[in-house]
Amino acid sequence: MTLKSRTLDPSADILAMLSRGILGKSSLVRLTFLKRCSKGSTWNNARLLLLQCRWTPLRSAQEGEPLTNMPYRSVIGSVMYLATSTRPDIAFAVGMLSRFLEKPTESHWNAAMYLLRYIKGTQHAGLVYKQTKDPFVLTGWADSDWGTDKETGKSVGGYAIFLGECLVSWKSKRQSTVATSSTAAELEALYVGANEGLWIEEFLRELNWTKTVPMKWYQDNNGSIQTVQSEKNLEKTKHLLIKIHYLRELLGQQKITLERKDTSDMVADLLTKALGKGVFEQLRATLGMALGAAA
Repeated sequence: MTLKSRTLDPSADILAMLSRGILGKSSLVRLTFLKRCSKGSTWNNARLLLLQCRWTPLRSAQEGEPLTNMPYRSVIGSVMYLATSTRPDIAFAVGMLSRFLEKPTESHWNAAMYLLRYIKGTQHAGLVYKQTKDPFVLTGWADSDWGTDKETGKSVGGYAIFLGECLVSWKSKRQSTVATSSTAAELEALYVGANEGLWIEEFLRELNWTKTVPMKWYQDNNGSIQTVQSEKNLEKTKHLLIKIHYLRELLGQQKITLERKDTSDMVADLLTKALGKGVFEQLRATLGMALGAAA
């Protein structure tokens, strides 16, 4: 059976994402979605406060009077779509603000307005995908910020997965259990990221992708790497023993390898904590984002 096919023009709008190809590069930007949101009543109300907003530290949901006349839930729901599609730079901020959907206070609303102000100033930012002569290999970065949630004692974990030089998957999420050490928090982040990496590998195999080398994972915690590479079981990580054995099995089967990176070079750091402007912009660029991607 012979099927006829034809070459179509490059796609310009995919699920409300602008696609632009320039000099062998392709960029994805949610500019269409941003324009659509800006016409809604939620963003019209928020726009009135954008010029007046200033950053204020987040406070506990128990402090301050709950807001009843501000569309806090709608604002966070709108930007969450961006954070999971083309804007990994706001993933941590959106995850942090989404903890206070039930009883937001003035400090939470001010922080949400601060985030909207940043998005408005970088509305043309997006992920850039460029051609490379190197073979497509998967690499991952996993990190955590230990015990930063003062109310629950839980840590924030995150990972970033690259295919070649292009970011294809990321996550920033508060871990479901309390980690009693930074090593435990890092192991949990690595475990979650490794599972995502295996799923991506299976998906790529269906597209006739050939795996040439094990997926390399970068971490900045010596204890986490040594725990997986060692045969010894430590007392302080015995509650994670099943996950540790699982990671050791992946390592033994040469499905993954582990390598240490300095904290200053840890790409996933942007997904787990608030950073200074200089470090933030550096890691944002390392993730493959460009501020003028839609131009």
